[in-house]
Amino acid sequence: MLSLCAANGQWFGGGLGIAPHADIQDGNLAFVILGDVTLFDYLKYLPKVKRKEFINHPSLFYYKGKSCEIEVLEGDNLIELDGEFIGPAPAKLTIHPKAISLIGMLTFFLFFFPSLLISQKGDLFLQKQLEKEVAGFKGDVGIYVYELKKDKVVDIHADTVFPTASIVKIPILLGVMDKIKKGELAYHQKLIYKDSLLYEGEDILGSFKNGETIELSKVMMLMLTTSDNTASLWLQSLAGTGLSINALMAQLGFIHTRVNSRTPGRENNRDKYGWGQSTPKELVQLFQQMLKGKLLGKSSDDLMIKRLGRNYWDEEALAEIPAGIFTASKNGAVNASRSEVVYVNHPKNPYIFCIMTANNSDKSWEADNEAWVLTRKISKLLWQYFND
Repeated sequence: MLSLCAANGQWFGGGLGIAPHADIQDGNLAFVILGDVTLFDYLKYLPKVKRKEFINHPSLFYYKGKSCEIEVLEGDNLIELDGEFIGPAPAKLTIHPKAISLIGMLTFFLFFFPSLLISQKGDLFLQKQLEKEVAGFKGDVGIYVYELKKDKVVDIHADTVFPTASIVKIPILLGVMDKIKKGELAYHQKLIYKDSLLYEGEDILGSFKNGETIELSKVMMLMLTTSDNTASLWLQSLAGTGLSINALMAQLGFIHTRVNSRTPGRENNRDKYGWGQSTPKELVQLFQQMLKGKLLGKSSDDLMIKRLGRNYWDEEALAEIPAGIFTASKNGAVNASRSEVVYVNHPKNPYIFCIMTANNSDKSWEADNEAWVLTRKISKLLWQYFND
């Protein structure tokens, strides 16, 4: 993500002390472009004036002009850093005398001081309630809530990267659906199961005999509905492996959501996060874009939402939502991390939320696990809040 600040003064024109080259008299805007940092880091580590001395920032670039235009190339033009695809590359960044325009806005955000810093409004009342619920949790927790109709959000450490565990199967789903859209796979094509695909566990697919056939669509169902690991690793391979899936996620503008396991170059990430990694905000944004048909197109995105609406693992967040309400969800769990992302098609106030945890003290697998109890509390609170 690149952050762009436009200011016509060092202070009152919106510069907030970060644009020393701004001159309110010269008729130009001072543009400050900051590299890939989180919003929190942006505010905390901004270059600023301290004791009348300007403190620079290593990722800062200065420009002046009457307007700024950013254009993003279409297709697979990606920025690559140390072998990792991190996002679409800008084709053009020019400053010229005409109205400000922002073209091809994928992973670029315009921060225009002193107006709106972020377009979505924070639901402060709900934020306080959720902060009260997570207080005292013995581990790390991040939550992001998005109310679709009112465009309101709650953000509690939502930009923090967490292990996904089985939620990584959403990016894998995207990778497979992308191949189907391109005609490289067919939704109902027959696949031949081989014993070499087995991932030890209690998976349904692992009970198949060598040489048995199964439709691709049913393998996808097993991955999403029962969270079958053998099916998921098979699909990860069919999608072009983690390398292709990660490139797709970067192309779609997601900089933190990645597949780590069986993906060359991501061994350190795998050691830290396991099979996959993401943030609460990015997982909610994945659902947002999917609901709008903006990931792979409406027909593909609609199919993914439907398939995510058949979750066998319904004893945590889904347990607090009435049976007649459509939900699309995916959860993930390993010893010290329990997470879930859910779209709730509430008749009055549809919403999406994600809770992710890590470094949990309670590593038990009973229903009273602290993280699962918290997940149920959060889900119940949200349903009651949006139902009032």
